[in-house]
Amino acid sequence: METIQQNYKQTKVGAVPIDWSEKLLSSFIKEKIIYCNDVTVGMGSLTIANGVIPKPAQYEREHLVKDTTDAYKMIEEGDFAYNPMNLRFGALALYKNEKALRVSSYYNIFNVDEKIVNKDYFYAYLKSERIMFHYNRMATGSLEEKKRVHFKEFKKFIFPLPPLKEQNKISKILNVWNSGIKKQKELIAIKKSQRKELVQRLLSGVGKKEWKFKKLGELLDYEQPTKYLVSNTNYNDSYKTPVLTAGKTFILGYTNETIGIREENLPVIIFDDFTTANKFVDFAFKAKSSAMKILKAKDSSINIKLVYELMQMINFVSDDHKRYWISEYQELEVKVPPKEEEERIMTILELSNKEISLLEDEFAHLNEQKRGLMQKLLTGEVRVKI
Repeated sequence: METIQQNYKQTKVGAVPIDWSEKLLSSFIKEKIIYCNDVTVGMGSLTIANGVIPKPAQYEREHLVKDTTDAYKMIEEGDFAYNPMNLRFGALALYKNEKALRVSSYYNIFNVDEKIVNKDYFYAYLKSERIMFHYNRMATGSLEEKKRVHFKEFKKFIFPLPPLKEQNKISKILNVWNSGIKKQKELIAIKKSQRKELVQRLLSGVGKKEWKFKKLGELLDYEQPTKYLVSNTNYNDSYKTPVLTAGKTFILGYTNETIGIREENLPVIIFDDFTTANKFVDFAFKAKSSAMKILKAKDSSINIKLVYELMQMINFVSDDHKRYWISEYQELEVKVPPKEEEERIMTILELSNKEISLLEDEFAHLNEQKRGLMQKLLTGEVRVKI
């Protein structure tokens, strides 16, 4: 049995200070349903990482919806939204943009009584690791992958709530951290943009006669990710191995669902047939999508990192219907520098990579520190002066 400190009490989400109240969510949240089929209102989508974001025009599928009367709900500044099926994984957001959006009517949208709860505090708590376990307990459904948290069940959650003044102070502290993390993220974006310009300058090969055009088929061999090309035998940490899923961002996840593990003949380049996105990979990974090509250097004389950088220079024709089959992919050309210049260029680019890597490490460290601070503040382990 867990030992409770003096001046603390046990709740369904663990020990909290004795002066914190316990309130049903239904006592201070209210569902908001405003159906919207106004095409002048932009479309939005709820993401786990970035909250509610505008949908690019090419992803809109409104023409496929026969009756739009209740297909979309409006979300406005200050509204909360969650995806019933993915709430367990963190698909919940506080929308802070002044511009209203239309989102799927599948989402639950609600607001809170600000006389009782600080929105930023409440949002931080609802996204905290401590509560994820309870979302799983709320979820219902016959199939594990289709379980969802219905709003009527969500409202039944008993929420441990510090006094409003304490909530406000905690919110201010977390917002300072959020501001620092945001600035670090923006700095990384600037450095990546500068690096992209650097790559363009160094690898354009304009006016350099000694640079030679070569087809990708001359530089790279191709493999389709299948269980015959990768294996998960004799790999002790297979359950921790990142999964690469084709797409613009190449999702990294951890799962037992896999075609197999690629741990030999690295590094390689992963190329997505449909989106033309590519990724340099020098770590063991699980391949999951048949749309992915695994590309490896034809021989040891070819610098696959350089080839990867040169691929960023290709203007791929990409649309919803275009797919680069291996036969035409092999015919795409890049302009390759002579060996001595190649080494100089890669040295410069590696320095840029290290700078970005250090910034990303700092970003990860800031997030980790914030998570630790949140754990202490949101549980009352550390109290703030009010």
